[in-house]
Amino acid sequence: MRSFLPLLIGLILLPLAASLACFPTGGMIGSTYPKRLNLEVIYNKLKEMGLKVTISEDSIDGIKLNRIEVKLADLTDFRVLHGYIYAGRKTTLVMAETDVSLSNSSLLLMEFLLSAASLTNPENFSKPVVSHDNQVPPTALVKWLKDDMKVEVKQEILRCSSKGVNIIPSSRREVAVLSNDVDKNMSLDIISKALMKVGLRAVWLNASDPEEAAKLIKYPAAIILGGHRSLRSGYASRIFMPMSAIRKLELWLRKGEKKSIIHMLKLPGGSLLFIIAGVDRYETRKAAEQFASSDGPSLIKETISSLPVEKGRSIFEVKIKETESSCLSGNASRYEVGVGYNTILILYGEQVPNPCFRHKIEWWELDKDKKVLRIVLGLKEPDKVCIQCLGYIKTKILVGPLPEGEWTIIVNGREKKVRI
Repeated sequence: MRSFLPLLIGLILLPLAASLACFPTGGMIGSTYPKRLNLEVIYNKLKEMGLKVTISEDSIDGIKLNRIEVKLADLTDFRVLHGYIYAGRKTTLVMAETDVSLSNSSLLLMEFLLSAASLTNPENFSKPVVSHDNQVPPTALVKWLKDDMKVEVKQEILRCSSKGVNIIPSSRREVAVLSNDVDKNMSLDIISKALMKVGLRAVWLNASDPEEAAKLIKYPAAIILGGHRSLRSGYASRIFMPMSAIRKLELWLRKGEKKSIIHMLKLPGGSLLFIIAGVDRYETRKAAEQFASSDGPSLIKETISSLPVEKGRSIFEVKIKETESSCLSGNASRYEVGVGYNTILILYGEQVPNPCFRHKIEWWELDKDKKVLRIVLGLKEPDKVCIQCLGYIKTKILVGPLPEGEWTIIVNGREKKVRI
């Protein structure tokens, strides 16, 4: 479960329970892409990039919608930061959970991941639409449903129950440096030596490799080398740089001026992302030298040092007790949840290509505040020749211990409510 760290953002999840209105504690931000993207293609691309992603069903005022959920970060106290993708008739909605200041940082991460996978052009996303977490459904989703599907959905004010938390760093000494090969060869050594002087290590990520680029969200700090026109890496700068900075670079380029920009994003929770960009590769190197002689490396170290120390897991477990397959006969689908003393037994069955497949737990996440447990099961392919028949796989999953209350248990997008 512990794997993602998106650029040090302190964020809050969207609460679901309805009650009296109160002050917001978080929010949701979304933008529309002017093309209908295929959710299955997105799912496969993001999985190939090493991201934790699932396709589930969302119901909005009786309207059933398929959506992709992307796990962006593990938060303290079992909280998880998500991004969402909805495909409509003509357009695609990209959303992300954010903090009470309605920062666009998490949405930029979603746009970055899609662009890194060559699924979108970062310049074509619409202006973000934001709303606080006491407005449900989120304003971005309400607007998108009206614009794309001509469906009007009533928005309600809900109770806010989540508390602000900080993100846990996966490594407190490593800083991701994202660039193409040219900027790596010309500038990485400068950045690496500067970080080494303050006790940090630079880890290079190839911006042209989607799987490599996606690793950027695993690190407690990041640096992007190169401007918005950089070959195979410019998409990252276009996403994270403000338009005013891009216009400056364009103006200097037209005038033939040798200049550069060092842009720092101050993200929720006081976290930092640096973009080091010149009008060409040589000016980017000069900007890297300028960064190296500034207080930037020390500022990164101080920021990482101020992050909360990762807490160990509690005794809570999700484990497969038994998984077996046979040739298919009868019902090809099963999902049952039984309750014991502070524990839950899940019985899950589905059709598979042959009876030699077995289930494995891809990942799980637990939200104690909202009392939601989500489990994503994958398949272990057979390593031997198997009998040729459609298979049926059934698996027992043991979960617990859990505190008393009504819980929502979601397995591969299928949902059941139980009371412990």
